[in-house]
Amino acid sequence: VAEGTGGMAGAAVLVDRGHALLSAGDDSLEVTLTGGALFNPWLGREAAGRGMPRFRAAAGAEPLAADCSLAGDLSRWCPRWAAILGPHGGLGDVETAGRLKAQAVLTAQGDAWQITRAGGEIEKLSVRIDGRRIVEPRVVATAAGRWNSGSGAVEISSAELLTASLSLRTGGATLATAARSIPAPSGLLDRIRGKVQWQADVGRLEKWIVPPAAAARWPASGRAWGTAEILDTPAGLNLLVEVTGNQLAVARGAAGTPLAGGAAPPQTVWAEPRASLVVEVTRPLAGDPAATDSLTINRFALESSTLAVTAAGSVSEIASRGLLDLGGTVAYDWSQMSRLLTPWTGGGVQLVGGGPRPFAVRGPLGSAWQLAGGTDTGPREPMVVPLPDAWLDKQAGDQPRARAITLPVSPAAKPSGLSDMLRQVSVETSTTWAAADLGGLRLDPGEMSVRLFEGQLAFGPFDIGAAGGRLRGAPWIKLMPPPGELVVPPGRLVDRVRLSSDMCDRWVRWLVPMLGRATHTEGLVSVDVAGGRIPLGDPFAGEMSGQIFFEQLEMTPSGTMQPLVNLIVKLQSVLDPRFAFGDKAVLMRVRPEPVRVRLAERRLWHEGLMMDTGQLTIQTKGSVGADGSLVMVAELAFRGDLAGQTPVIAQLLRTPLVIPLRGTVSHPQFDADQMEAILGRIVENTAEAVINDGQIGRA
Repeated sequence: VAEGTGGMAGAAVLVDRGHALLSAGDDSLEVTLTGGALFNPWLGREAAGRGMPRFRAAAGAEPLAADCSLAGDLSRWCPRWAAILGPHGGLGDVETAGRLKAQAVLTAQGDAWQITRAGGEIEKLSVRIDGRRIVEPRVVATAAGRWNSGSGAVEISSAELLTASLSLRTGGATLATAARSIPAPSGLLDRIRGKVQWQADVGRLEKWIVPPAAAARWPASGRAWGTAEILDTPAGLNLLVEVTGNQLAVARGAAGTPLAGGAAPPQTVWAEPRASLVVEVTRPLAGDPAATDSLTINRFALESSTLAVTAAGSVSEIASRGLLDLGGTVAYDWSQMSRLLTPWTGGGVQLVGGGPRPFAVRGPLGSAWQLAGGTDTGPREPMVVPLPDAWLDKQAGDQPRARAITLPVSPAAKPSGLSDMLRQVSVETSTTWAAADLGGLRLDPGEMSVRLFEGQLAFGPFDIGAAGGRLRGAPWIKLMPPPGELVVPPGRLVDRVRLSSDMCDRWVRWLVPMLGRATHTEGLVSVDVAGGRIPLGDPFAGEMSGQIFFEQLEMTPSGTMQPLVNLIVKLQSVLDPRFAFGDKAVLMRVRPEPVRVRLAERRLWHEGLMMDTGQLTIQTKGSVGADGSLVMVAELAFRGDLAGQTPVIAQLLRTPLVIPLRGTVSHPQFDADQMEAILGRIVENTAEAVINDGQIGRA
């Protein structure tokens, strides 16, 4: 329904008064005009772009005012607006629902409209866009300001948006129309002036930004607030962003789908009681094209209980790649970082120290900002990390020794989001610590360089004191595809590190269970690797080979090794009956011979471990699976130099003493039936040897 009074004024329509009502069911759009207005429907796009409005107040007429109201269901209104705006309106793939009420009162002032009052609310808002679903019980918005219908500029004197997830408020801001010749993000800086305050519920806002699967897997929580201000200054256009967070946390939830009732609650993996971020950026004054195509990062400051970063730099070539050059210092507290890493490490990694360290970040941000016109930087030279000659001096064998480690360069490819950004960005820094404990391995104070290059995170080369020995290496992590893969170059990784019972129980028992669960362990270990790769998400899916050398290693087995101890005691008693009446303690000495190890077929294999205990030798071989399952055998034998002493020993040397070892790393199980059979054969062979020896003596 539409009605009005007016006439023609040249090519324009003069409207004195008008009223229009568009309704369909519960949906309605109503507009009431009072005063005099000129409407030129035939005005061309170019003329409108030069500031000539299609709709403006008529000269000499009463002040023009418009009262507009909109009500209805968003699920029906959005398709209508999408049809009006066309395919470039941005509403084609958006699904909405909710009950809308909105009203605005405007007064014409020349070519501009004074918005004296505007507001609206949406009940039970639901929005689906790009796989994300935004749900808000209530949305309330109010605004007042001025709109220039010719230029399209909006001057906001006050505005407020309130939701349960995000609230925005401004006491003064302007927004100009977009210029097609100005690239983002500098175009955004050119269009906006003013200051905006905001606050948000991080957990709810996460669902707006992050894909549903990621939000369910890593639920966030906490509150955040801050300001964003864009001003013209003598140095140029200045952007200042300040953010503060309180009780921030990220948890690890169930994989794949949102947590359902009855599922285990999310486990907190990172928590920060309070954090703040300040970013200040300046774009130089117009005039010099090279200057206007760059941004100066005056300040980047991040402060929290665990981390502090201060940096400055620049971003050049904004219209194409957005080349970032940022440098500064990063300070951290390893004690706090170790606490945050507990959900991942189980408390097995403890570091102390930290302090400010320099860092530098360089590379194009075109992939991150999705800037149009970005170009590939072309092929890059591989990074070569030199290794000191002395590092590989003790490597076993005559194979050629690597003098440098070359990080492979991935071929140039079409930009593909995060992967392409990591491939082009480089980071250089270092880390230091005063003390560290890695699963029972004590590290001396040390320092290690860290570099990100070609999407690979390189560590070292490092040479660190550890438990009386040295740790050496230059490994790197291929970050893409996530979660990445650890690459270990060939060389001596561990050099004469002193073993303890705790280290054997945590680490060595995964190779040889008999070396764990001991009441007494002393000795040294060295490890040579021939190279390997270990996927971080599934380590047993990797490949690696090498050799382990034990020196002066002595141990007293106990606990789950007791069945083997009992068998050893019985075998020793055959030679010396007094052994059966002792404390039955067994001391094992590992021979200083290479133990061959390899990771393959999702199992960790070893072969060649030899141990001496009294008059017996024990040799083990087999494998451990990713689930801790054991497939091993332990072969016992009397020393060969005892064969000629008595017929009893000569007979026992012909008795096979092979014991299968099954179960798991935590609960190894010797084959009880096989051990009983061995004991039976020992008694039988011993009796036969004694009888034969007696018959020979009588003869």
